[in-house]
Amino acid sequence: MKKILVVDDDVSILRLFDRLGTRHGWKVKVAAPEQDALAAIDTDSFDLAFLDVDLGGGMDGIALALKFRDCAPDLAIVMMSGDSAHAERAAAAGMGEMLAKPFEPSRISELVDSHGARK
Repeated sequence: MKKILVVDDDVSILRLFDRLGTRHGWKVKVAAPEQDALAAIDTDSFDLAFLDVDLGGGMDGIALALKFRDCAPDLAIVMMSGDSAHAERAAAAGMGEMLAKPFEPSRISELVDSHGARK
């Protein structure tokens, strides 16, 4: 079973990932504030994390992703944003994958399927 962490301040995005997890048999942990996400990454291991760049709080998704890399260097991270300027910032910070909002649910499935599950 693939374990996925999703961090976004948009409740509709969190619900979408939760529904897709149920449909596809993924274990999905959703976190709205960055503190919940940091606690989750400290206490569990994940195959993949989807992080919104603009979390609307104190820490943006890129800074959060860099903290994730310190805690879980092998974690695959996909950044999400509706702003193309965020894609440039994410790339400059070494984040490889960017999911542009809005997106089709099938794109999420493709990204999850392209990452192997933890043993």
